Amino acid sequence: MHLDDCFQLGVITKTHGTKGDVQVWIDSDDPGHYKNLESVLLLINNELVPFFLEHWSLNGKKAIARFDEVRSLDAAEKLAGTEVYLPESRLPALSEGQYFFHNLVGLEAVEEGKVLGTISNILNFPGHDVLAIDCQGKEVLVPISDDIIKAVDLKAKSVTLQLPPGLLDIYLDS
Repeated sequence: MHLDDCFQLGVITKTHGTKGDVQVWIDSDDPGHYKNLESVLLLINNELVPFFLEHWSLNGKKAIARFDEVRSLDAAEKLAGTEVYLPESRLPALSEGQYFFHNLVGLEAVEEGKVLGTISNILNFPGHDVLAIDCQGKEVLVPISDDIIKAVDLKAKSVTLQLPPGLLDIYLDS
């Protein structure tokens, strides 16, 4: 399976207990959609590797996972920081006009008809998710908010923004 056909469900944050279990932080508004998983894909050395689940339990945005292949604390510790993926076919259905944040990566960011740059990443900060935009060779961080994101056109591959006055200046005036 290719990375382009998958989405990042979360990341392994740490071990849990002493028998090889790990804690996974789930990056989803509705983690309950992923309560019945049999396997996940782990990004190891830039390759997606399937891992079958012996146990998976959700508690809010955290899950405890026990992989068939991981039986020791040492093996589990090596997985800390590893990104967890699922095939896009596991995503819930969306209504017209809705989108997943990961669909924004690679789209052009546009303000007042002018292309600012390309959305390179979605960053998860405690207070806000943020668009990272490659703008004139610099990374511009823009909060994801209905006040700022005015339109998303996946077919045209563009996101129309209305930035707060002075936000671009903070990044580009140097």
